Amino acid sequence: MTTEAPIVFDLIEQRQILERASVEPELDEEQAVETDSLLGVSKRKIPRRLILLFAILVLFYFSVLCTVPVSIDLNYRYVCSHYDIAQEMCSRDELANKVVANFTGVNTSLSGAFSLFVASMISIMSDIKGRKPMFVAAMTMNCLAVATSWKIYFHTSTEHSYWILLLPTIIDGLGGGGVAILQLLTVPYISDMVPEAKNRTRLMAMSTGSLLVAVALGPASASWIVPRFGQETLYIGAIAGTGLSAALAFVFLRESLSPYHKRRNSESGPRFKKTARSITFKSISDPIVRRNARLLGICTLLVVEYNHAFTSILILFPKLRFGWTAVEAGYLLSSMFSIRAFWFVLGFPFLYKLLSRRYTLHSDRVDVVDKLLMSAALTIGSLATLAMGLSKTPKQYFLSGIFDSCTALGTPIFLSALVKHVPSTEVGSFMAAFNVCISALSTFAPSLFMKLYSVTLEWKPELSFELLSGTFALLLLLVMSMRPAR
Repeated sequence: MTTEAPIVFDLIEQRQILERASVEPELDEEQAVETDSLLGVSKRKIPRRLILLFAILVLFYFSVLCTVPVSIDLNYRYVCSHYDIAQEMCSRDELANKVVANFTGVNTSLSGAFSLFVASMISIMSDIKGRKPMFVAAMTMNCLAVATSWKIYFHTSTEHSYWILLLPTIIDGLGGGGVAILQLLTVPYISDMVPEAKNRTRLMAMSTGSLLVAVALGPASASWIVPRFGQETLYIGAIAGTGLSAALAFVFLRESLSPYHKRRNSESGPRFKKTARSITFKSISDPIVRRNARLLGICTLLVVEYNHAFTSILILFPKLRFGWTAVEAGYLLSSMFSIRAFWFVLGFPFLYKLLSRRYTLHSDRVDVVDKLLMSAALTIGSLATLAMGLSKTPKQYFLSGIFDSCTALGTPIFLSALVKHVPSTEVGSFMAAFNVCISALSTFAPSLFMKLYSVTLEWKPELSFELLSGTFALLLLLVMSMRPAR
């Protein structure tokens, strides 16, 4: 009996392999592609699909983010008109600054609350229904949200309460949050296309860089368009751009998730319990790797949350201290994101390749290269944020913002190092669990930032920058405590 048992199990295993082979098609030439050793790009069809996705997202992000500095000015105009405050004194009026700061905090927290439920559900469903339908739905809802903003800002009486300005956020939130959900869906889309962790890291950086090109051009375009054609023209262009992005995604974007994985994930259900457990990394047997993954998860959550919660203060602070308008804020954001785009598209792949020649890379755990890049990003972020808060002139603030742009290394390396610990077929569900944590922070962190800013507005508005600088220093200590694989 003992000699026959292995034979029986071998036969059963062979049968299971044959059954899987009959269900799951072999990779064809279009899917089995090795990417270039430096940039993770080749001339075959898989990278072309990624390039198509990046192009659509560039158009979408450009259309949405060009309205960001203008929306702050329009919020001030609406609030000052509602309270009968002279427009020429609006940006320096104490009541207007407090109302806009509180409204911005509530608006960001509301967006985070929607993302907590809707975006997480969309990310989970992308493992079952596919990535493409979720991309199209999110873009369509964002287009409706931009159209609603245009209607409220330019064709609605200011006699209504300024809380009506929350309506576009609600519409956008029902689609997953627009910008946030598309960033969330891009990670599993790349993981579907590029299974190698090394190439995936570079492509994530390059994809973020491609998007930051649009982020850099958006505010700069707004600074050029608004003085010549007006704010309403800018919003009409944003509506057209988001609508065109949704149409292009619907017609040309191809699905990245194979029918086999759709069917397998559908049969296993939404897997909420498995999704919730994946964020704790309990399946990792090595205690050092598991500890590193958990520390990395904490650091990544806080780094990503900074980008989400602190952007409004970057615009409001110089508006109060230096009297900046949307034009100056647009030039600052464009300069910062242009430098970040340079790092993502050119600097990061080259630096990553250079370090990989000296150190060993690992596809399933934190390595020395990850630790070096994360430490550098946090050190620069801590010093630059402190310098921005202590700036006494517009030039100092501008240069500090440029220095802060070098922290662009942080976001992709943190996220890609974290995804290393997740099986490629479960990245969508893992990102859903990760998004739950991000969204939970987003429901109160922006409000705390904005509340702190509004309370300290009169005596120490730079306190928010100092606290953020200290947070980066603490995260640096956590990263330094990791024991990387060698």
